[in-house]
Amino acid sequence: MRAAVLLDIDGVLNPLSVDCPPGFEAMRLGGYDVQLNPRLHAPMLRQLAAIGDLIWATSWEQDANTIIAPRYRMPSNLEVIAITGADATAATWKLPDVAAWADRHPGRPVVWLDDELGDDAHSWARTRTTPTLLVPVAGQHGLTSQHVQQVQDWANRLPA
Repeated sequence: MRAAVLLDIDGVLNPLSVDCPPGFEAMRLGGYDVQLNPRLHAPMLRQLAAIGDLIWATSWEQDANTIIAPRYRMPSNLEVIAITGADATAATWKLPDVAAWADRHPGRPVVWLDDELGDDAHSWARTRTTPTLLVPVAGQHGLTSQHVQQVQDWANRLPA
């Protein structure tokens, strides 16, 4: 079974810095102010897609497919985890939705790249019987090649 590679947008592909980082382009897309760097991130996303199925785990929900995916020449039909924000007070406010999604896919390895992964998410990952990797991304910098290498190293250790 292929791993699920859960991706956030804000803080991962869209750094949350006041000043636009070098190499990124500030733009307004679909009513959102974003800073994107497809030249940097598109190859990384292709590497992650070779490891597992890319799945959006973002409050952008379907807008991730219609607004963000085309910028990276990604398929516009990636699965999207519905983010209800049911527990907005939790350290990791997306955790209930991600955990529910994972429960519906028993036995599937999961890697989750996000800039808001609290102790509750790490506890959840440790208690899963299926391989699970959480990759905290510094929101002000976004996804780096080190994050992708961390996912690759994890994937290389998965049972065949």
